Amino acid sequence: MELTLPAEAQYDPAAIGDFKKIMADPKLTPGQRAQAVIDLNERQAASNVKAFNERVERQSAADLDALKADKDFGGARVDKTRADAISAVKQFGGEELSKLATAAGLQNHPAWVKTFARIRAAVAEDTTGARLPNPGAVTDEPRPVPLTQTGKIADAYNRGAFKKK
Repeated sequence: MELTLPAEAQYDPAAIGDFKKIMADPKLTPGQRAQAVIDLNERQAASNVKAFNERVERQSAADLDALKADKDFGGARVDKTRADAISAVKQFGGEELSKLATAAGLQNHPAWVKTFARIRAAVAEDTTGARLPNPGAVTDEPRPVPLTQTGKIADAYNRGAFKKK
């Protein structure tokens, strides 16, 4: 049996061979042949998922190695860098973004980790240190004033912006 496959398609040669055997088996009824094709498809899908997950795991390990080798974020700082990134993802993206990153294999990707570690560092530098559990919550508690805002006010005051003219 000859099959014409699209030029750009990548098929497992063993699966194609199994398919040809199923289609050529004269002992199979049409119903048995259909069930055999469905079973073959399920085995192939499971194999594809396994291969994909293995590729994601290998890439994640390679990404972690690259992160560890980074001169600014790696080495002895890699654990803190990853913890800061995880913290920022959870605070600003929530559990949904955290799960998405893990499912996509981004949790060790240097660009992802460094971006969120930088966000955590910027937030840490930009506040007085007090944190609210829900930044959008209505509360009588005083909110932290970003240091950049107080710095801008102080600079404007020192330049005389608040003097009566």
